[in-house]
Amino acid sequence: RARGSPETLDELVRELRDAERDTWWKESREYDTSDSPRGYSRGTQTLDYHAADDLRRDEEPSEADVTGTTHEEDIETTIEEVNRVLKKQYDAGRDEVLFAEVREAGGREFQTFLALLFLAHRGHVELRQDEVFGDLWIRNPAAATAGEEAVAD
Repeated sequence: RARGSPETLDELVRELRDAERDTWWKESREYDTSDSPRGYSRGTQTLDYHAADDLRRDEEPSEADVTGTTHEEDIETTIEEVNRVLKKQYDAGRDEVLFAEVREAGGREFQTFLALLFLAHRGHVELRQDEVFGDLWIRNPAAATAGEEAVAD
């Protein structure tokens, strides 16, 4: 597995936290407040964005803590169901399907969305969104795009 391609929720969360820790804005900073207006601390102040990270890492819930209180869900079954619903649409001649049309195919909306992320990662669908918070289009990767359509002889 290549770094940056998490397969499990645990791997995704760990990679997000690692990325957060490595960002420039999370570095410690020093500020000289000697010339601050009255009422503020004087002298050099250190702001350490990592101060709470060690505690967070040590007290991070284990996989058992997170999954022990939930009912068992088989993501592969959800992925198969979402893929089946999409295949039915593609077999009917559609190249693209709106997320709104299949939002409950995997049970709850977030389950369908997670299944789509897995399907996209596996190359079974292409996801496209024209604008932030816009409609999510689910495209059949086997469908010819406008520039790839076959030309008749």
